[in-house]
Order: sequence, then structure tokens, then C-alpha cells
Amino acid sequence: MMHTMECIQSINSLDYSNYLIIVVDNASTEEVSFILDKNPDVLLIRNEKNYGYAGANNIGIRKANEMGCKYCWILNNDTTVASNSLCLLAKKMEENENIGAVTNLIFDYYQRDKVWFGGGSMKGGLPSHLQYYETYNKKILSNSTEYLSGCSFLARTEVLSSVGLFDENYFAYVEDIDISFLIRRTGAELAYC
Repeated sequence: MMHTMECIQSINSLDYSNYLIIVVDNASTEEVSFILDKNPDVLLIRNEKNYGYAGANNIGIRKANEMGCKYCWILNNDTTVASNSLCLLAKKMEENENIGAVTNLIFDYYQRDKVWFGGGSMKGGLPSHLQYYETYNKKILSNSTEYLSGCSFLARTEVLSSVGLFDENYFAYVEDIDISFLIRRTGAELAYC
């Protein structure tokens, strides 16, 4: 839960004010009610069983859709975000109505100068992170991506709903690649920020 609390703290430091944090707990064995003690504005959904990455995110997306949220920021709980990140992601989405989802530059948690995801390529039909574990250099970063990183991407809630959300048969791997293809199949674009 340490990662989740650190993630929430970083979100609460955003320079973007119009957001709601939904935490979907996948039947963890740890007590999670302390999240609400420290963050009463968080909407905490506790699953009775582990639905995997795909199922848990679908529960959160459905809740966001039910609440009328325009966008969903899919964000792993073991991430921290820069204060301007949501502003930049939302700006990218607002610049082009045809963008269905936008993913972002992601650094390694332990080696913060190393790029973990700098966009994605599907050469030969296999997903590959661009700039994987290269030292950060603004000049080499891509401006596009062929798939989203499930670690962090902002999507239009209506687009996610229209593609049927994440395929829960994947449980915890490649569902981000799959949903990327589904979004693109609607005619919407993927973007990288």
C-alpha cells in the first residue's frame, strides 16, 4: 500500500484541479481503509476477488462513466506523476478530437534518469518500448506511438466504453496492446505526450 499512497500524494500535487481519484482494490490482503483516512475524497472500490489488471480497471472505468467523467486516466498504483502531467495529457486530447487516448513518457521508478517507455513500436508484430532503459535525452524522444502503455494513459471514457473496455481474458498482460488496437479500429488515433 506504500506505493498506492505515494501515487495518491503525487496526484494530489497536480496543477490540474478537475479530477477524482478512484482506487480499485483487487482483494488485497492488506487493510486499505487507511487510504480514506488520509484521503477522504478518494473513491475506494474494494473487490471481493482479484479480477486482474483488466477487470479492476474495467470496474473503475465503468464507475467513471457512470459519474459522467469525460476522461479516464489509467494509472498503475506503483507510479508517481509530475505535477504538470495531467495538464499536458488533457491538453493533447483537447488539441485533436480524433485522439482516443494518449500515453506518456515513463521513467523507471528506481533509476529516474532512465526511460522505461518513450512510445511504442509494433515492428514485426511484437510490441517494443522505444528508448527502453536509455538515459533520458529530450532530442531522441519519439512524438508518436503505435500502442498505449497500460502503466499510464489518458483516454476518452466514451471511446473506452465503445470498444468494450479491457478484455478480461488477458487478466494482467497484453491487454494494453489489445485495447490500443481496438481504439485504433474505431478510427480514433493514439497519441504520445
